[in-house]
Amino acid sequence: MFENINFEDLDFSKTDLSYSLFKNCNFIKMKFISCNLESSSFIGSYISDSNFFGSNMKHADFSESNIVNSKLEKVDLTMATIAESEIIDCVISNSILELINLSELDLKGLDFTGSDLRFANLTRSDLCGSKLSNTIFTKANMLKICLNGADLNEADMNSANLWGAELHSADLSEADLSRACLRDTDLSSAFLNNSILRFADLSGADLTGSDLSGADLTGSNFSGTNINGTIFEKTMMNNTVRDTPPLNDPFLHEEDRPEAQDKNTFP
Repeated sequence: MFENINFEDLDFSKTDLSYSLFKNCNFIKMKFISCNLESSSFIGSYISDSNFFGSNMKHADFSESNIVNSKLEKVDLTMATIAESEIIDCVISNSILELINLSELDLKGLDFTGSDLRFANLTRSDLCGSKLSNTIFTKANMLKICLNGADLNEADMNSANLWGAELHSADLSEADLSRACLRDTDLSSAFLNNSILRFADLSGADLTGSDLSGADLTGSNFSGTNINGTIFEKTMMNNTVRDTPPLNDPFLHEEDRPEAQDKNTFP
C-alpha cells in the first residue's frame, strides 16, 4: 500500500497498476495513459491535472477522492466506485461507465459526451448544465436527478427511470426516451423536438412551455400532465393516454368530441 505520498509530474503510461492500493495520496500532473488500473484503489486521494486517456479502470475505487481538471476520455470505469467524491472540471467523454454508482454526486457542468452509462445509478445526482449529447443511459436509475439546462441531444434514455427528475430547459431534441419513466418530472421549457417518447410514462409531468414538435408520443401516458403552452406541431400522438380532455386538447383530432370517448385512449 502507498499511503500519504505525493506523486507529481510522473509518467505511468502503459503500466500495469492493477490491484494497487493508494490511500490519501496526491497525484499532480500525472500521466496514466493506456494504463491498467483495474481494481486499483485511490481512496481519499487528490488527483489534479492528470491524464487517464484510454485506461482500464474497471472496479477501481475513488471513494472520498477529489478529481480536478483531469482527462478521463475513452476509459473503462465499469462498476467503479466514486462514492462521496468530488469531480470538478473533468472530461469523461466516450467512456464506459456501465453499472457505475454516481448517486448523490455533484457533477455539474461535466462533459460525458458519447459515454455509456447504461444501468448506472445516478439517483439524486446533480448534472445541471452538463454535456451529455449522444450519451447512453439505457435502463439507468436517474431518480430525482437534476439535469436542468443539460445538453442531452440524441441521448439514449430508453427505459431509464427519471421519476421526479428536474429537466427544466434541458435539450432533449432527438433523444430516445422510449418506455422511460418520466412521472412527476419537470420538463418545463425543455426542447423535445423530434424526440422519441414511445410508451413513455409522463403522468404528472410538467411540460409547460416545452417543445414537442416532431416528437413520437405513440402509446405514451400523459395522465395529469401539465401541457400549458406546449408545442405539438407535427407530433405523433397515436394511442396516447390522457385524462378526460377539454375541447381544445391537442391530443384530439378536430372531429373528435370528449363526450364520444368511453376510454382515456385517443387515436
